[in-house]
Amino acid sequence: MKNVTNTVTINAPVEHVYQSYTSYNTLDDKMNELENIELKGNEFNKMSWNVEAVGGMNLKWDARVIRQVPNQLIEWDEIDDSTIKTKGQVTFSKLTEESTQVTVDCNYTVPGGDWVASIGELFANPQELLKSNLEAFKKSCEADVARGEVKAGRTNMTEPTAIHSKSVGV
Repeated sequence: MKNVTNTVTINAPVEHVYQSYTSYNTLDDKMNELENIELKGNEFNKMSWNVEAVGGMNLKWDARVIRQVPNQLIEWDEIDDSTIKTKGQVTFSKLTEESTQVTVDCNYTVPGGDWVASIGELFANPQELLKSNLEAFKKSCEADVARGEVKAGRTNMTEPTAIHSKSVGV
């Protein structure tokens, strides 16, 4: 398995950052290469992710949330029939009342193994994709704060979330 990890500090309260990340139906608006996330059937914890890589190449994988702690952690694992195997976690660390550190740590395997993954990295660097998307997410969250949509650790957003506030057992 290959690994990509990136950390970003966002000038927004942890509650808002977490809610923004778990609003899967609008997360693609907050990230550069993320095309969409689709819930799989009626199961709130299974999703298909679709990312546009360099040259318009689409990468798609399925994953399920296996553990979620509001305002702290989202952990996922692969779904057996997914072409790209992936597992990892997103952690949300409250630095101050108005500042949050987000770390994404992702392990993945592509069809054909590490050799094919290494060739693919010539066209789409996973570390750079992750960094770019986290920076775009940061800008979106901070823009919400600048517009006054976030006050005193609360968000005024009305957009529903896919699995926000639901606990998923391992």
